[in-house]
Amino acid sequence: MLARDGQFDAAVARLRALAEDTPGDVATLADLVTVLEWAGRPNEAVAAAEALDAREVPDYALLAWARAHRAAGDAEAAAGLLAPERHRETRTPDLGVLYALALSDLARNAEAAAHLQALRRSSPDSVEAAAAHAYVLRNLGDPSGALAAASAALRLAPDHREARRQQVLALADLGAPEQAQRSSDSRPALLDPAERQRLQLDRAAQHIRWAALAEEGSAARRAEIDRALTLLAEVEAEAKADVAAANETEAPARHDIDPPLVRRARFERIAALRVDGRMDEVIVAYAGLFATEEPTERDVSAGGPQDIPVDIAPAIPAYVHHAAADAYLATRQPHTAIALYRRVLEEEPTLLEAELGLVYALVEAERHAEAIRLIDRMAVARSPWLEDDASARRAPNWERLRIDLVAAMLRAYANQPAEAQARLEALVVDAPASAQVRRELATVYRWRGWPNRALAEIELAQAYEPEVLGGRIEQAVTLAALERFAAADSHFTALAEAFPEHPAVAREMRRWEDRQRWWLASEAGYGDSDGFADFGSRERRLRSRVSAPYVATHWQPYAFQDWASARFPEGEQAWRRAGAGLDWRRQRRHAYVEVSGSLTGETEAGITGGFDWHLGDHWSFATRLETFSLDAPLRPRAERLRGRKAEAAGRWQAHESLDARASLGRLALSDGNTRLSLLLASNHRLRADAHHITSGRAELYLSRASQEGGLYFNPRRDAALGYGVQHDWLTWRSYDWSFTQRFAATGGGYWQQDFGTAATGALRYEHLWQLGRSWRLRYGAGLASRVYDGNRERQWDALLAVEGYF
Repeated sequence: MLARDGQFDAAVARLRALAEDTPGDVATLADLVTVLEWAGRPNEAVAAAEALDAREVPDYALLAWARAHRAAGDAEAAAGLLAPERHRETRTPDLGVLYALALSDLARNAEAAAHLQALRRSSPDSVEAAAAHAYVLRNLGDPSGALAAASAALRLAPDHREARRQQVLALADLGAPEQAQRSSDSRPALLDPAERQRLQLDRAAQHIRWAALAEEGSAARRAEIDRALTLLAEVEAEAKADVAAANETEAPARHDIDPPLVRRARFERIAALRVDGRMDEVIVAYAGLFATEEPTERDVSAGGPQDIPVDIAPAIPAYVHHAAADAYLATRQPHTAIALYRRVLEEEPTLLEAELGLVYALVEAERHAEAIRLIDRMAVARSPWLEDDASARRAPNWERLRIDLVAAMLRAYANQPAEAQARLEALVVDAPASAQVRRELATVYRWRGWPNRALAEIELAQAYEPEVLGGRIEQAVTLAALERFAAADSHFTALAEAFPEHPAVAREMRRWEDRQRWWLASEAGYGDSDGFADFGSRERRLRSRVSAPYVATHWQPYAFQDWASARFPEGEQAWRRAGAGLDWRRQRRHAYVEVSGSLTGETEAGITGGFDWHLGDHWSFATRLETFSLDAPLRPRAERLRGRKAEAAGRWQAHESLDARASLGRLALSDGNTRLSLLLASNHRLRADAHHITSGRAELYLSRASQEGGLYFNPRRDAALGYGVQHDWLTWRSYDWSFTQRFAATGGGYWQQDFGTAATGALRYEHLWQLGRSWRLRYGAGLASRVYDGNRERQWDALLAVEGYF
């Protein structure tokens, strides 16, 4: 009665006194062992039982004796004690239950499960056997079987604590922590603090998984993340409080301020922040895993967070490294991301998301060839179909489809859009209802210069999956490319409202909002020659244009100026002109009108107007009329020579790698001379990869004048045929910043009536800088050899150009 009342010391003292008064009395020793085991003094219980013979001890004392062995950490002794007794028919089945638990302690779970299965058949009403079976099956990795055994025990005894506990833990193991929490709510003390915290962590992990399934940037995703972070904060605070309390009472003092549950809470928090897109916080939290109070006592490698301390490395699961890798990639640190993705793949070599993350990181690190080799190996390793041998059926392998999509888009990123298109169109044939394939195909169509075709494709994709963010962005961007500005603005506004913090939305919104910024373009040039007088020498030129933000969706005002100066036999001549204009754009139709006047000498007002339009994706046309043309020769302008020009042009574009164009011009000069000209040209791409593009251009020019003579170069008839090659080498790029070197060479022939034919040629070298998202800088120099009136002239020039938004 004292023991049941919790007065263990008094009970043990009386029993020891009785044992001394009645040496060898089995009942007294049996009670003493039992009470010592109840009191949590297993070593004393085992010592007291040394005088007992297991064959003579009653069931309750034998159970206490065996439990004491288990509590003292000697499961083998407990099993040895129970093994011979459990077969006696007079013994309680509970001996067999405890024997199985001892086997489980010895990691002999399969043997224990088999024993309990047999015991449950022979004793179907044994609640303890069913509850123990649930425990052993959980240890065996069979939570479904454990749940069934626990439920069977609860049917026999609905209030059985251990059965309820095993049911809760089995539900958690099965990935149903919320149901486990509901099952445990009626018994607040059912789980110990560690089990309760572990359950909370499981609940948080489930909320993170649910968040990942919700739409990016949605309220549903944010709500799930908030629930997860709240649970994680509670667990971390409670676990730290437990450790702090233990440190105050235990001796020697403990220095463990990062117990396993706290560390797991930190791991899950990193995963939650990753799903929520809070990448900067992910990096801070990940780096915090390697912070130590005494760093000099740890073996920490130098070089960054990917070099994990040896005593921490095994404890950090792959999904944490994976989340960190995603964060480093999202924050434009691809080299660190590459190291972390490779660490993940060392542990989980076939984890698709990590493999794809590594591919994207290699691309962003400008290692395109390596990325393509990797994605192609991934495709070879996965069959397009999943075979079911039992039913002789097969189903599409969606992992392979994702890999094939990425493989196609990598070709597009590497300036091989034709191959990307071919791959995607083949995938459309295999998976015609795949909106994901059609979204990527729409992007490639747009990149190839076919926005109408792209819009048709993306609208079909959106009919399948209208809520997908990537498709909504592509539709908005395509509408903008088609200059359907009102519709594009409506789409962009909806995206910004629904996803105000999403990086892809923010990036495209910045580009769209450039329409509401000022734009400047300016080009300065200097040229000289060895002396053809009609064109002058020491020519200098400065041209600038400033465009205002768009007004009323379609209208854009602008201003411009043009200054030129050259030395002629008559002396230095300079000329400057400025003006203002108004652009109108809508659905790939473009009209403009501008008024200009001279800033040197008389006003000489002029009006220029033009209209351009597209017919589908392949044909475009342009017209232009100038009442004061800048193409009039500079030398005789001092003599008030003026010119009017009319021009019409047509262009056919097959795709980004091939086009052909023709233009017809008429320049009527004020001295009565009229020059007609025809230009036929074709641009075509010869070779391209991620960092190199080589293009060719063939050109034929014909002109004729209505009269000869004049104070300027004025051939009666002439023609030029040439071919040029241009090579652009993307020498360096880091996201919005890049440096490109351009090499160009042109060769051909020039024919002039009365002077015959002569060879011509030119060489050019330029640097092109992309300075962030908004500004571009270009400068370079060139050499040329031309022939005029039979005289060869060697020319050189230099230029500096800048343009950008401000």
